Amino acid sequence: MENCKLLKHYAGMDRKRLFDCLQEKGNPEKPAEIFSSRHFQYLRPKNTGETGSSLTETIDLLRKAGRIIDDALLEACDKIVSTRLTSDLKRFRYTENIVCFIYHLARVRMLENQGRCEAAAAEARALHTYGETLRAEEEMTADIRGFGYKHPEFYYNGLTGTWFPAAYEKLMIEYGLEKNKASNKIAANRKDEYLP
Repeated sequence: MENCKLLKHYAGMDRKRLFDCLQEKGNPEKPAEIFSSRHFQYLRPKNTGETGSSLTETIDLLRKAGRIIDDALLEACDKIVSTRLTSDLKRFRYTENIVCFIYHLARVRMLENQGRCEAAAAEARALHTYGETLRAEEEMTADIRGFGYKHPEFYYNGLTGTWFPAAYEKLMIEYGLEKNKASNKIAANRKDEYLP
């Protein structure tokens, strides 16, 4: 989960952060450079010698890790081992959902930058699946809220924990996916502008 924080908040800090680039709708007339860091790209550039994982490689690694933990949990017969693996699985799924959320948000913005509205709408639907799963996730953020963290409103649930709730809500409205669903109070009462 710690590496997820680096992806979410610091990727591209040598230029413009991924976090900042994903806030606004893409524009084909003035496309934003979403992956501005040479150390973290959507796809690994060929023949560059860069060693950092790309976003697509990160997704592939998460899928492989998910299969390992799924298999281990099915094979666990000991109650103590099973309990620990279940706890690990919850933390893993939370991290996986955040990374997949960021992945689909990035793809929406990339497709918007290319003027590909139908494809962006399809990605927005995938983003919606992860966004709503994260909105319902309060167990994994409960420890952060109870830790005396100075901004507990950022961790009301998994969606606010992405630091993209306002951008997400706006995008869902733009693509007609909100369906008059009331946003949670925390996301509705805050703006992403004051986030670091």
